[in-house]
Amino acid sequence: MILIGKVTEAIEQMEKVIEAYPDYSHVHVYLGFAYYLDSRTDKAINELRRALKLSGGDPLQKAALAYLLGLAGRHNEANQIIEDLKELSKTTYIDHSRMAASLFAIGSTDEAFSYLEKAYQERSSGISEIRIYPWFSEFRKDQRWASLEKRMGLRKE
Repeated sequence: MILIGKVTEAIEQMEKVIEAYPDYSHVHVYLGFAYYLDSRTDKAINELRRALKLSGGDPLQKAALAYLLGLAGRHNEANQIIEDLKELSKTTYIDHSRMAASLFAIGSTDEAFSYLEKAYQERSSGISEIRIYPWFSEFRKDQRWASLEKRMGLRKE
């Protein structure tokens, strides 16, 4: 529902799911993004922090929190999480497309494209979502984006 712009309805549905399954961390992540799209930034960040705690520190949820903090202009906090993820990536798989999103959010465009390239090279499952999720939208005008889409078979030009 979020992806088709039905944010209010998405929030209502996710709040119902959380009533039934309060410890299901993934719903808290999506609810956080919905709150952000509904201009409830602090509530959004709190939901992602709750998701991270419930998940036991899941790297995907850390990346989601870093992304949201970056969008909210809280770059120092976002950057700390990104640095933690980079360190963690030495011993644990971290999806490079999620790192790219976090880096885009703090304005590190060149580094973000470097991570997108790594995601493409490793055939990350997250790279398949680049046309769907809004966190990549403003970078679709960049020539590097067009090149990536072409190599992925998503663009014919």
